Amino acid sequence: MKVISITGGPASGKSFLIDLLSKHCNLYSLEGVITRNDSWAVPLGKTDIVAFDHGFFDHKAIWWCEENNCPLIVAGQGDEEVVEALRLSCPELIELRLERDFGTHIVQLHDGQQVLDLSVEGLMAKVFDLAGVKPVAKPAE
Repeated sequence: MKVISITGGPASGKSFLIDLLSKHCNLYSLEGVITRNDSWAVPLGKTDIVAFDHGFFDHKAIWWCEENNCPLIVAGQGDEEVVEALRLSCPELIELRLERDFGTHIVQLHDGQQVLDLSVEGLMAKVFDLAGVKPVAKPAE
């Protein structure tokens, strides 16, 4: 199971990226579910990626993702407690940090070893590659 932590400032594009990913795979986003119910709800149907936005996650989601070999993405502003908890729970955590250039619309992706200047499409492709998920064109809703 792949676990990816995506951090960055308030306008770095983390939520936009999750929304964009959802247009190309069966992404189960937990932001609304956790906010409303304050508990993990098992995804119904085919799920390619589970994503938590705004820097929180539920350990039950990690267990479900492990059982179902489903990648997990946790996006947030870099709250050290959340990132440290992920490091402890997921020793092979992939940590990414985003910085967006509003003038050029280029996103800098820091992965701890290198800095890549990517378009939004390039960033999406990189995250799909790291998650091990093949994107598909989904029909418009």
